Amino acid sequence: MRTFQKILFPIDLSDTCSAGVPWIEMMAKRFQAQVTLLHVLEMPPAYFSDWYGYAAVIDMDAVRDARINEVNGYLSDKFQGLRVQREVVEGDAAKVICQYANEHGMDLIMMPTHGYGMFRSLLLGSVTAKVLHDADCPVWTGVHVEETPAPSSDPVNLMCAVDLSEGGSRTMRFAAKLAEDFQAKLWLVHAVPAAEARPDK
Repeated sequence: MRTFQKILFPIDLSDTCSAGVPWIEMMAKRFQAQVTLLHVLEMPPAYFSDWYGYAAVIDMDAVRDARINEVNGYLSDKFQGLRVQREVVEGDAAKVICQYANEHGMDLIMMPTHGYGMFRSLLLGSVTAKVLHDADCPVWTGVHVEETPAPSSDPVNLMCAVDLSEGGSRTMRFAAKLAEDFQAKLWLVHAVPAAEARPDK
């Protein structure tokens, strides 16, 4: 059985998102996985008032139809030879991504992060940070992928960072299977906090 049969690629139509395509293509081709491009449409209020109290009404159907057309044309020249489907779902981005992945049996979520800084995980609204925390399946992400050369081959070295929790053994088994699939060398790394690493400890 293939490690990854269904890959979820959340798209926000940005340059950073487009730059992640070579990694998604590499992984999908390696495992002959189906790729689902998911765009989460966070709809604005149907109406709002300006400073002077005048109400402006938004044509919600027009906004929705325009975005669907944009998603259907996005990356249309990519993923050649792969099974691809596109979905547009309304709601909160992080919640929808995790829920969609769970309900549709996704094996992997691949989403580049915009990499706004070392404290991005503390910023309210960081979709990637929320998905990393809440998703039930593995999540691949990368910072500044637009500045990184596209992968030319399968990875040859994999690093698995583990703690001593019950989940650590499951993580190691998964990493071992992935390394076997790629015929890659696996490095297991456990970091000991400085306070516990003193000689008297």
